[in-house]
This record gives sequence, C-alpha cells and structure tokens, in this order.
Amino acid sequence: MILRSLFLTVIALLFSFNGHSGNKTDTLENSLLWRISGNGLTEPSYLFGTYHLLKDGFLKEIKGVKKSFKKTDAVVGELEITPAVAGELMQHMIMTSGTLDSLLTPAEYDSLDKVVREKMGTGLKLYNKMKPMAIYTTLAATEMKKSGLGDKTTGVPMDVYFQDEAKKNKKKVLSLETVKDQADILFNSTSVERQKEMLMEYVRKGKTEGKDDNAQLTECYKKQRLNCLSAMMTESSYSEKESNHLLNDRNIRWIPLLANFMKEQSCFIAVGALHLTGEAGLIKLLRENGYMVEPISIAK
Repeated sequence: MILRSLFLTVIALLFSFNGHSGNKTDTLENSLLWRISGNGLTEPSYLFGTYHLLKDGFLKEIKGVKKSFKKTDAVVGELEITPAVAGELMQHMIMTSGTLDSLLTPAEYDSLDKVVREKMGTGLKLYNKMKPMAIYTTLAATEMKKSGLGDKTTGVPMDVYFQDEAKKNKKKVLSLETVKDQADILFNSTSVERQKEMLMEYVRKGKTEGKDDNAQLTECYKKQRLNCLSAMMTESSYSEKESNHLLNDRNIRWIPLLANFMKEQSCFIAVGALHLTGEAGLIKLLRENGYMVEPISIAK
C-alpha cells in the first residue's frame, strides 16, 4: 500500500501544470468528457481528463461519465497501475552516484531540510540518495493533497477507479506507456543539476505561492475549464523543450496507439486532463487524424 501510494503521488505530477505548451492554445468547451467517433470506428470511444489525486467521488459531478464508461469494452490509461510497478519506479528515483548533501550547498540543504520537515514530517537525511526531482515531485504532490482537493471526495483515485472497475467487469486494461517510460520522463530526462535548480526554485517560492497555485488548479479542474488549465501552463518555468517532453511529445506518440485500440474495441481513455488541451493536445490531434471529437455537456 505504501509503494502504491508513492507511485500515485509521483504520476500525479504528470498532470500538474509544471510546464508550458509553447504554442497557441485552441479554445475548447468546458468539458472533461469527450465522445470520439468517425474515421471508420464502428462504436464510439470516450476521452476523459483525470486529476490523478482526485478520488472517484467527484465523478458524480460529471454528467454521463459512468454511463459512457459502461458502454465501452476497454479502459486505456497512461499506464496500468498495479502494486508491482511501484518497486520498478522506485529504482529510477535513486541517484546512481552522489548524494543530496554533496549536490546542494549547506545553505540549500538547510532550506530544503526545513521544507521537507514541515511538509513531510521527517528530515532530509532519509532521502539523501533520492534524485532532486523525486524530492520535488513528492513535495509538490503533498502540497496538492493538502490543498483540499481530495478531502471533499470519497473513494479511490479516479485513475485507479476506472482500471479497478474495468477488471471487475472483465474489461481490458490497456496502457499507453510503461513504468520506465514515465520514470524516464520525470527522473532521467534532465541532469541532476537541472533537477536541483527546479527543486530549489520550488523551495524559494514558498508555501503561499504553492497554495495559491493549487487552489487555482483545483478550481479550474472542478469547473472543467480546460482553457484555464492550459493557460496556467504558460506561467511556469519549464523550458519549451522540457514541457514538450512532458506533454506534447507523449501525445503525438499516443495517437497511433489510440487509433489501434479504438479500431479493435470501444475504449474509455482516462489520461491527465492537460493531455487534452493545446495545439498538440489529444483533442486537436485526434481531429487532425480524421476523428470527430465532441464534448459531452457538463450540465446536470
């Protein structure tokens, strides 16, 4: 359970707005749920933007989501979430050489230690072999949890919910990436020096700014405002190359996989909501590939 919780904490950051699109963003209707049809599909599939830390109790707020889920034969996620994959992910979070206390200056170490104690209740020494990005993702996800997003909902994280329900109902669970793919995106695509810069920037921003960002993120998501989520991306400090690696490049790789999945059966595609938006978002890419992608009204 501990490893699975850690795993979900890490993939939550693949949803967050810690990047920028670098491109003009299309205006999209306010909806987290979209119907995919046409281009030779015999049955429609559905695309749903998740928040990896939000529990399935929130789904009752979204018109048609469970009805759409029941119509499909398979669930497609960023990856299949099982207890076994957490151990594999952990291997990528550890530095193969060096330690945090040798990478950071004494002043930086003391500042980070203070934040880790405040947010996680334990000293930095316990995490001395972890990559800076592993510390960053854990701290940021902890901050998101404390923002109150999950406190008013019940159940399990929605990505887990869809996959668990699929297995209960003998539906297929299909994945777009492996654990190694996601680990490489977060922990292996940048140098530890660059990871250190991003971690210390997070520390310098402080609790108030992080809390405000999370409150805005929560509000945008709960109101299903994809344009609001996309706009938040433009204000962060990731380079265009880094944010493309995080979102756009992955979306492009996913399109042929999704095409094959949807050709074989009706799919319920549940991925982080930011994958839906922007010039290289799944909605635009699917439309460019000949599919009709229509929002399902958020009205109750």
